Amino acid sequence: MDSKIAIISDLHCGRGSIAKDFSIGETANAVIPDFFEDFETFVTRESIGADYLLVSGDITHEADEEEFELAEKRILECARVLGVPPEKVLVIPGNHDGNWEHESKAIQQQQDELTTLRRKYKNFRSLSLSIKQQGNATFGNLTEPPWFSIHELDPFTVVAINSAAHDSSESDVHHGSVCSKTIEALGSWLESNKDSLKHKCIVFLLHHHPVQYPDYPYETADLSILNNSAQLMNLATNYDIGFIVHGHKHIPQIKLHIDEVMHPVNIICAGSFSSRLDDRWLQGQGNFFHIIDVSLEDVKLPKGRLISWARYAGHGWINWQQKKLSGVNHIENFGNSLGFKELKESLSNILKNLFSRKDHVKWDEVIQVERSFGFCHSRLIEKVVQSLEKELGFETYPINDSTSFVFIKVGV
Repeated sequence: MDSKIAIISDLHCGRGSIAKDFSIGETANAVIPDFFEDFETFVTRESIGADYLLVSGDITHEADEEEFELAEKRILECARVLGVPPEKVLVIPGNHDGNWEHESKAIQQQQDELTTLRRKYKNFRSLSLSIKQQGNATFGNLTEPPWFSIHELDPFTVVAINSAAHDSSESDVHHGSVCSKTIEALGSWLESNKDSLKHKCIVFLLHHHPVQYPDYPYETADLSILNNSAQLMNLATNYDIGFIVHGHKHIPQIKLHIDEVMHPVNIICAGSFSSRLDDRWLQGQGNFFHIIDVSLEDVKLPKGRLISWARYAGHGWINWQQKKLSGVNHIENFGNSLGFKELKESLSNILKNLFSRKDHVKWDEVIQVERSFGFCHSRLIEKVVQSLEKELGFETYPINDSTSFVFIKVGV
């Protein structure tokens, strides 16, 4: 079974958006007109569609009512042009989606902790999207304990987690958190439902990053990483989670996490769809939109491609090829289960055979012989290819906008 999941995150509707039509009033950050119209034109031109839309938090900038109304309107418009019905859209709150003014008033009134946190999410809960998705949830709640909810989007089971619930306006250091009670409740739910989950691909959807990424371009430590992330990752590997999708970090990433249990978990950081990225730190970083194009022949070991597009002022939405340690290419593959040595030996044998009959070999020809290469991350492919270039006497050249390449024998 093949499915497509669209991902957007960190819209920052209000004063934090780069888009004039995602902003309210006059703001220095909003410099791009007709952002949504440009997105709709791009989606139509590229014939992009999806079965589901996941939105991983920070849909507003200051969590006031007007911002939420605008964010909901834009999210549903994005879903419409992608062909995703409203009941297949899932939105979680980020740290910017809790209203700290409401929270501060509750603290001043000496309200208990749960009442204070509920007041922080009053505006988020009032969204028609939030009301509908809570009504469709089969377990839990995002804006009160256990701070996660379960959503059946066949063939996926999505565990939506509020990682910003305990980030307070009075915190000295703002970071994500999944408290021990939430971990315990989630573990209990996964254990109780493990039989019915055998035929589902499970997705964790949260806002904060559960793993540390390269600190480029920052020199200071990243203190916003998810607290108790190790416990959450233990659940992910113990219960065969297929994907973790998150936002918060405005530089997109795709990583593979494997621990002692040896179950691979694909971690996707969505970057930001429409926020104004600080030019002092994020020069050259665009806004991003993604499609997970996944095959579920084995629901516990999903295979496929993460397809990403970046938007730059003056260029619109483009197929971006990232050359830095941080970031994603236009197409990043996932689902490979072979190690470096196995892949190197296999590629060596394939190239020797093909080079015996011709002086150049296209990457697509390699994939036709060994399908596993079609699911390897670009960094792994690069390492394997570089290890063989001198040994077998060939050079590698990109084709098709760097999404593929050709091997050419040297001296021919």
